[in-house]
Amino acid sequence: VSISGCSSNTLAGPISLTDPGTPVISLGTTSNLTSCSGVDGSIQITGLTASTLYTVNYTVGGSSVGITLSSNSTGEITMSGLTAGIYENISVTVSGCSSNTLAGPISLTEPGAPGISSGITYNPTSCTGVDGSIQITGLTASTSYTVNYDDDSNPVAATLISNTSGEITISGLNAGSYTNISVTLGGCASNTLAANLTVNCEEIKVPDAFTPDGDGINDAFVIVGIENFPDNEIVIFNRWGNIVYEAKNYKNDWVGNSTSRLNIVGDQLPTGSYYYILDTKNSNIGVLKGYIYIER
Repeated sequence: VSISGCSSNTLAGPISLTDPGTPVISLGTTSNLTSCSGVDGSIQITGLTASTLYTVNYTVGGSSVGITLSSNSTGEITMSGLTAGIYENISVTVSGCSSNTLAGPISLTEPGAPGISSGITYNPTSCTGVDGSIQITGLTASTSYTVNYDDDSNPVAATLISNTSGEITISGLNAGSYTNISVTLGGCASNTLAANLTVNCEEIKVPDAFTPDGDGINDAFVIVGIENFPDNEIVIFNRWGNIVYEAKNYKNDWVGNSTSRLNIVGDQLPTGSYYYILDTKNSNIGVLKGYIYIER
């Protein structure tokens, strides 16, 4: 430098001016999503200067994204809150200097959807019964699932835990059509199944004789299937047309005794034929009539 004609000494140099160091990055750990449609995937970038603000650029699904993130104390950046997809062309920029590019592809995936199969089904044991069941197989053992299905088009949802064999049993079911059976775990829905639970509610068989002799064999007038018609009414007549027994909601408990005050020979009816009228109160079966023989 010079001042008033006087020159200073000279700094001979050389003095070198350089650009900031170009970041050199590497791929760290990646984490897949823990649920379907989730946003908890992550990608880690390493090799950075500690506690420094960077612009991170990448593409996902063909779309470019740029975000600003700070490295931690060990020179790492974690891109978090990521959805499932293919991540490519990851780079960072600091002070106008761009790093190398992690071309990828890096794939972040959702958990696999459960694949289920039909197991054993049990029909209800009576028309009004709720002891039917449907078994689902192919699940992870001892895991809580949301089970969805339609009961005759009525949506039902329940939380059930699979057993140690990876099976779930939907129990307490009545007869009907069960469709759209599926399970969900972590937001991932399985394939769907269907099942029909049936019971023959219109089968009834009236015997033609019974032997109320107290030997424990065929002692009562047992009508097979009568329990499926709880509104039934039965009337029994002797040969003269007199009512000797009548009941509503008959429960297979008549042992040949008379409930009529017209019977003069005691409560036990004598051997012989008797006429019955059984009204099932069912529109398909209607009223049944016939003879029953008592043998003592």
